[in-house]
Parts: sequence; C-alpha cells; structure tokens
Amino acid sequence: MTYSGSFADKPKQEPATSILTVYGGEKIIFLSSLNGSVPVVVTGPYTKEGEKYSGEPFKKESLEPGKAWDSEGKSKEGYFEIADQFNAGGWFEMIKHSFTVEVVGKRKKVQEGKGFHIQVRENEKDGGVMKLSIEDDDGYSITNCAGTDIYELTIGYDNNGFTDLPAETARGIAVDADQTLSFDTAELDMTKGKYTIILEDSATGSEATAVINVEERFLDVSCDKEVVKGDEIVVLIASSFYGEEARLTVAGLPEGEDTTTVMLDDEGKKKVRIAHRWPPVRATEYHGHRRRPPRDGVYHDHQKRGQPYCTGNRHGRRSRALARTIRRGQ
Repeated sequence: MTYSGSFADKPKQEPATSILTVYGGEKIIFLSSLNGSVPVVVTGPYTKEGEKYSGEPFKKESLEPGKAWDSEGKSKEGYFEIADQFNAGGWFEMIKHSFTVEVVGKRKKVQEGKGFHIQVRENEKDGGVMKLSIEDDDGYSITNCAGTDIYELTIGYDNNGFTDLPAETARGIAVDADQTLSFDTAELDMTKGKYTIILEDSATGSEATAVINVEERFLDVSCDKEVVKGDEIVVLIASSFYGEEARLTVAGLPEGEDTTTVMLDDEGKKKVRIAHRWPPVRATEYHGHRRRPPRDGVYHDHQKRGQPYCTGNRHGRRSRALARTIRRGQ
C-alpha cells in the first residue's frame, strides 16, 4: 500500500477510491510516496464512523521499515488506520475473501478418458495465487499418469480467470486460452468415481470446490421387438456420451430413412421416434375383394388402413372381419 500526505479522521470522510481493500489473510507492506519504506503504526479495527469496532480486539501495532503487516488472525472486517512519524498515511478496509468455481457447462458427469473444464465464477480479488488439489470420494489426493501427486499445486489467477501454471505442474492439467482450467481424465488417475476439485487462495485461505463424476464408457440402445406396420419406431438411448452427437442406423428401412443424427442430452440419453413410409406391398385377393395400398402411401378417410376397397352388403360381415385381421398384422 502506497500512501501520500495527510488523511481524514474518519473512513467515511475519505473518497472510496482512496481506501485500499485488503482481504483477511494477506500481508501488506506500506510505502510512503515520498520517503519509501519508513516506520509506521497500524491501528484498528474502526467502524466507518471512526469508532472502535465493537466485538473485535482493538490493536495498535508498530512496524519497522519494510516489515509486512500480517492480517492473519486479525478482524475479518473493519477499517484500519496507517500513519507514519510525519502523520502521513491513510485508511484501508479489511474484508473476508470469498470466491466460487464451477464445471464449465455445469456438467455433473464426464466419460472416462474425456476432459472437462473448471472456471472461476465469482471472485472479489483482482489476482493472486491458488493451491489446487483433487481428491477421490474417500478424501485422498489423486496422482497423474507420471505419479505426480495432485495436491496443493500452485496456479496464478487474475480478475478474468486462471493465468498460468508452473512448468513442473502435473500432466493432465492446463490453462486454456479462455483462462479456464482443463483436466484430462486420460492423463489423471480419474477412473469411475466421484472427485472433488479444491482451490484455495494461498493468501486468504478462502476455499472453493467443484464436484465431477467420472463414468465408465457405455452405450445402451433399446426398442420394442415388434412394431405395428405404419407406427413409429421408438428407440431409447442411454450412454456415457454426455452432450455429444450420435448417429443411429436402423437396418431394414428404406435407403435415406435408415440413418438419423441426434444430440444426446447432458445425461447421455435420448428418445428417438423414427417415422417413415413402409415399402408398398403387392395387391392381395380376399374372396373377390381386392385391397391395394394407395399410390401416395396415404390412406384417406374413405379408404382407411385395414379396410378393403369394396364392402358390399353380401360380404360386409366377412370384409369387416378381414379388416380387423389386417389391422392386427395377421
């Protein structure tokens, strides 16, 4: 914190831009804009009215030139006064730091061998360093394929997201161009199970977590064994291909109707309804009554499916019985 000249008696009398924000846990070095590092006295916490903060221990600490003031163990909120021997100084406010992270796309599952991303969702600090760990469902840190323990690895961040990883950081973890953190389960010891990604601010100790479930690779496709001619075929897909595109082929359908492309949902599921025109059949004789599918493949109101063209009174009862038989596919 660099200060200059005199300052107001109360925090509320200072412009907001003149009051530095400090997060509990950080260490601060105070510098004079004219004399550099000099002895200073830090007093607080105060309220915005300049009164002693109720319920918090009030302290007055003297610091030698260049010595950092450690906010660890101090009040997590309130205003503090900094003054040197020439009565120059200023005010700073200390607050509790918090931030949140999430899996990009709010995904809850990922297929074994695939990757996922973590992003900073909210963060009050403009920048700093975090410690990254990955734990399995039993609370133990995991390793990568090279045997490196994924426990409290350091990673930089700014107000836009993650910035960099040290060169020695484990394989399987990287910072992408959009400043998200990518994880490759093929490079990490992340087989089927539940995992927690833990990020802790190195200075403030504030912590945020994200959970991801790794699923085995599987694909199940099912449908009814028999379908009435002319009805839709309903196909159910269940898989670990979350949010991915799939191509479904049904053998035996006319060319051009046998393949369809679908997008699986975030659970890897999809219900597909396949509607088509069945291939025409030859005309069939039923005791002198001729039945043939319409040329356009569509049965109109006066020509409903399962009914013969002629329904004379002499054969009406028999024709209706045959119509029921046809509708049942017999």
